[in-house]
Amino acid sequence: MDSREGLNLARYVSFRFDDGFMAGARTAVSCLAPDCGTFFLVADLVTEGSSWHPEPLFRGRSFGSLAEWKDLADAGQDIQLHGRTHRNMKLLPLEEQRSEVAASLALTQQIHAGPYVFCHPFNRRVDLDYAALGISAAGFETRTSEHPIAFHRLANSINRFDLCSWAVRERHFSKIMDQLAMLPDDSWAVLAFHSFDDEGHEPWSASSFRALVSECRNMGLKISPVSEMVRAIA
Repeated sequence: MDSREGLNLARYVSFRFDDGFMAGARTAVSCLAPDCGTFFLVADLVTEGSSWHPEPLFRGRSFGSLAEWKDLADAGQDIQLHGRTHRNMKLLPLEEQRSEVAASLALTQQIHAGPYVFCHPFNRRVDLDYAALGISAAGFETRTSEHPIAFHRLANSINRFDLCSWAVRERHFSKIMDQLAMLPDDSWAVLAFHSFDDEGHEPWSASSFRALVSECRNMGLKISPVSEMVRAIA
């Protein structure tokens, strides 16, 4: 059967959350219910906590435990890979690039059975044989909401290892709504976030995010996680 059967020329949107802030994940789950989001985890932040990491935005934050993320996955949330240490992979030698992916995959395999999607830290993509590493898809080429919306046309041939996303800023709320309203049929947009309120890079307020989700539903957009997009384009 064609993996795209049943999409019916709908307009799809995924909500992607980077870095694995647990408080932000729980807020996102609440705002998106009954739909699900996609959460990209940094493996060593989950297993070792944040005290070792040089990034000030990570210090003192909770990145959850393996059991907490597994509970979210069992409830339907999409848990995915964001590297072992959250380093810019373009600055790493090839073997360290592979190690970042392999350690991230090993953690995620303890959470669910796939498909596995790798999101490059800082959106700095490198050219690896991801399929050989056990990865189903990777990205993201990302533009911000200062620019027109980025999306995939499902009728086109899509490179699963060159996915795109749109990093949206709360200050652009009206523009975001205008752009989403113009999303064509048979397309899929991935909206990129980090966390909420005072947590993470350029956090949204929970109230504005809840309003964004509500407006997406009012427009008839179907909310579905990134892993479902990967299945649709396989």
